[in-house]
Amino acid sequence: MNFTDYQNNISRKPIQLVILELDYCSLTFGTSPCLATGVKCYNTFATCKYKQAFTKTIKEYRYINHYASINSINQLNAKPYISTIQFMPTELNEDKTIPARCKIELFDENDTDVDIDKYINERVNNILEIKGTHFKKLIERNPNYRGRYIKIYEGYEGLDFSEFKQRATFKIDNIKRDKNKITIECIDLIKALDEIKYPIRLSAKILEDLGAAIKC
Repeated sequence: MNFTDYQNNISRKPIQLVILELDYCSLTFGTSPCLATGVKCYNTFATCKYKQAFTKTIKEYRYINHYASINSINQLNAKPYISTIQFMPTELNEDKTIPARCKIELFDENDTDVDIDKYINERVNNILEIKGTHFKKLIERNPNYRGRYIKIYEGYEGLDFSEFKQRATFKIDNIKRDKNKITIECIDLIKALDEIKYPIRLSAKILEDLGAAIKC
C-alpha cells in the first residue's frame, strides 16, 4: 500500500517523522588521519580531539510521535519523543513580513547511547551506567546545532519511509530544555537568508585613473 491507499483507509493512523541532520565526523578515533588519543570522542566537532582532521558528514537523529507502535519505531529507526508540532505560516503585513516558523515539542528520557555512540562497547563504563538524557547529551555534544537542517515528514502506521511525504524543511534556530521537555524552534530557509550580508564589504581602492583609462 502507498500513501494514497493509507490516506483513504478509514482506520489509518497518522504518523509524523522529524529528522535532525547534525554534523558528524566520518573518521574513526585514533585511526589515521585521525591521530587523537585518550578517551574517545563522539564523532562530533565539540568532542573532537584532533580537529584538523575532522571530516564532516551528516548524522540523522529520527523522532516520531510518542503514541507510535513498536513496529513503526523499529521500522523507521526513530525515538517516540514527539509531543506536538506547531506550524506558523508566513504572515504578510503592511510594514514587514513574518517568515514561516515551526515549534516542535518533544519528550526527553534517559538514554543509553545505543545507535548513537560509535564506541559504546569500548568505553570503560557499562552501558547501564551511562547517565544523562537523550537531548542533554545531544546538545552537549552538538552545541553548534544552530543553522542545521531539520526535516518533517508525514505518513501512516505501517507505511514504508520511502512512501512518507515531506511536509517541510527548516533550519534549527534554538533548542530549549525544561526538565524532561524539549522545544525545538525552527525557521524557514528564506529567514535564514536574512543573516547573509550582501554585498560583501571590502576594503579596496582604485589605483588607476578611470577617466584616463577610458577612451570617449
